[in-house]
Amino acid sequence: MKPIACTFAIALALLGALLPSMAKAQSLQTAALRSDGIAWITQPQDILQALHQAENAGSPVMIYFHADWCPYCQQMEENTFSDDDVQALSERFACIRIDADSDLGKRLMAQLGITDVPYVLFYNHNSKVNTVDGYEGPDAFFGDMSTALYSGTSTAL
Repeated sequence: MKPIACTFAIALALLGALLPSMAKAQSLQTAALRSDGIAWITQPQDILQALHQAENAGSPVMIYFHADWCPYCQQMEENTFSDDDVQALSERFACIRIDADSDLGKRLMAQLGITDVPYVLFYNHNSKVNTVDGYEGPDAFFGDMSTALYSGTSTAL
């Protein structure tokens, strides 16, 4: 996991600039519970709302960039995201899933300098950013989630 120089507020501004132009005039949808067991938020207008809610509540955010053709993304979904501990901890995050091949995914990845998938960004209440670049197994990923969740607090797992 390596830190990058981007704060939660900057990410919100970036997403805020990109998402309104892509949002459709439809009612907000609830998060989709995929077969991997994580309640992913996928619709542009829902993503923006979830980011604002997380910022206001001081909740951590996990943004997962993926592609359907990517074998490492499939491994993340089959092995890592389906892990009981990862799923349980994910309930404490706003979990956002972005298709790297969509217009939104391409624009965000270009703006953030992301070139490969799978790629996961973690934002915590302290605006620190951690990343996972490539496949990571459940134990290591759970550790990265814990770091994002508890970094800068006195609470321990």
